[in-house]
Amino acid sequence: MGVVGEFNKNLQELEKITNSSLYSRGNSILIKSTPEKNEKIKNAIQFLANQFINNGSIENKDILSSVDNFMINEKSKK
Repeated sequence: MGVVGEFNKNLQELEKITNSSLYSRGNSILIKSTPEKNEKIKNAIQFLANQFINNGSIENKDILSSVDNFMINEKSKK
């Protein structure tokens, strides 16, 4: 619940940033996008889960950091 945010606010923000579709049901999050983006988004969600565990909350800057972090990692691999 903490990762998706109140009224799925965090997922909606992540959808906008990544241009993907995310669906939350119970303890599961379904990602609909390209296979490459799916992996990046999955990593971003895991990053956000860790942020929530460590800090007890997720802020907008955390959502941006989660996506930027994995996009930067991808660029450096190329």
